[in-house]
Amino acid sequence: GNHFLSNYAEMRSKNTLRLAKAAAYNNEIINDLRAEMEVINQSLIEKQFDIQQELLKQISLRKQMKVLESEGTYEPSTEKSTEMTEMMNLIKENFGLIKSECDRLNDERDFFKNTVFKDVGE
Repeated sequence: GNHFLSNYAEMRSKNTLRLAKAAAYNNEIINDLRAEMEVINQSLIEKQFDIQQELLKQISLRKQMKVLESEGTYEPSTEKSTEMTEMMNLIKENFGLIKSECDRLNDERDFFKNTVFKDVGE
């Protein structure tokens, strides 16, 4: 029976080593995924900032338009007014792009939370 025990001990230590390696590999993967999620979070913070900037641009442009309107110089046909309208459209378009990028990042973050980190206790 001694032969069986030494075989078992060898098998046991081999498996223990394998499990340790697997655990280390899993940790490495989880850390990499955490790093990726951190990048997503950072991007979201930056995008939120971009959104605020775009909103501020809209507000300031609207104020300028209101001033012109109150002075009675805001005529849709004038060059200045056309320029302002075009600028407002650009700002809105940019805002839309940033917003959809935000939505994409949020979806990605949710995917991470609901799948990758579901059982990790993130």
